[in-house]
Amino acid sequence: MKKFVSLILSLAVFLSLAPCAFAASGVGDFTDVPSGAWYAEDLAYALHNGYISGTSATTFSPEAPVTRGQFVTILGRMAGAERLSLTANYFIAQGYTFKAPDDSYKDVKFGSPYWDYVEWAAKNGIMGGTNKDMFSPDTPITVEQMGTAIANLLNIDAIELGKFKPSAAYADTSSISEWAVESMALMQKCGLLVVDSAGNVNPHKNVTRAECTVSVVRIARAYNLGTVPVVRQKSDTAEVAAKKIHEALWTAGVLNSNMTQKDKARVYFDWLKANCQYDFSFSKSRTHEAYGALVNGVAVCDGFTKGYNLLLETEGIECSYATTPDHMWTVATLDNVVYHIDVTNGYFCLTPEDMWWLQSIDDSTDLDEVFDLLGWD
Repeated sequence: MKKFVSLILSLAVFLSLAPCAFAASGVGDFTDVPSGAWYAEDLAYALHNGYISGTSATTFSPEAPVTRGQFVTILGRMAGAERLSLTANYFIAQGYTFKAPDDSYKDVKFGSPYWDYVEWAAKNGIMGGTNKDMFSPDTPITVEQMGTAIANLLNIDAIELGKFKPSAAYADTSSISEWAVESMALMQKCGLLVVDSAGNVNPHKNVTRAECTVSVVRIARAYNLGTVPVVRQKSDTAEVAAKKIHEALWTAGVLNSNMTQKDKARVYFDWLKANCQYDFSFSKSRTHEAYGALVNGVAVCDGFTKGYNLLLETEGIECSYATTPDHMWTVATLDNVVYHIDVTNGYFCLTPEDMWWLQSIDDSTDLDEVFDLLGWD
């Protein structure tokens, strides 16, 4: 039983890390992205979180148009849309029979590159086709079409305008198509679209890859989706890396002075989970050290714990660790309360009693008790 539960916990951590682990964390490899480009910071964020990729290993093509299929894919990745075809293909590979679902559009068939995200957008009322049968995935998307899709997504998510910084009124509002007026008004209130130097939003213009990236990242930042990229060097010590992470999170506003110690501990917990993989091979270098977690991004339990504790110490949080013969986790005092935190296995702020109980599970333990404790369905 204990081995089974440990396997479940390890698998949960692995799945939580897989979507964004080791996506590119900077823009230096792209020869067509100038130093200090107006979209560079947002591009780094989008690359790091896997929302978008380059058009080649060395090019991003910032001025190239975004197609309808590409846009809905970028938006879906940011929103965490489920990859249905990947799930289906997994079961097919295991020998299960699988009836392909009906396609919403004749030109986006099951298994095609954009299918998952087109179906997600269609079934959730985020973005429709160019007619009832066709999605036209290879057609460039216009600014007002993109704005309408984003507005649909935000309305579905019960938008909170306080999360956003509004733009000035668009100078060319009168040129917006009648069907897009309401959605574009919401885009202005949320400040999500790029405007030119004259204050025009240019509703009929094709959206560029740079513009699309900026809009999507503005949504992600508003809803605290994704993690802040931090460029670390192999020559950094673990302490230097912890300081860089600390500074980047504060600069990005993810951490602020109004947060409790528990709030801050959660930010570092989520950041480390998303930016460090578990070394299932037990063969990588320095995985038992904080360096492995904070610089290499690969660690085992003691590396995760030591790295996490360094991050907490940048906030002046009192912390230590607890151990068994085969595991290590963090003990931290947050807002004068002692909690046990296990980044490796993905649970946050348990009481000392609950944590030690988890370490004692055996063949007589009811799995439902474990799942209830961890808040799993």
